[in-house]
Amino acid sequence: MIKSTIECLRCHTVMEQGYVMDRGHGSAPAGVTTWVSGVAERSWWSGLKLKGRDQVPLDAFLCRKCGYVEFRSANRLRD
Repeated sequence: MIKSTIECLRCHTVMEQGYVMDRGHGSAPAGVTTWVSGVAERSWWSGLKLKGRDQVPLDAFLCRKCGYVEFRSANRLRD
């Protein structure tokens, strides 16, 4: 999780940190939204093909003044 103050790009107020929860089967919480490298490809078995792809959890920031939402990653991918 990112532990810094993020300023809204639109109205320049401090944004509130949170997360976007992914829902699993039957509306059970499945985890936090994750960025996955590449183009989405369907998989019959698991829904989407993920093997060999970079995956990075995302933090979400909300501006309560204008409603802007921004996603950021605390983890940087290495080249």
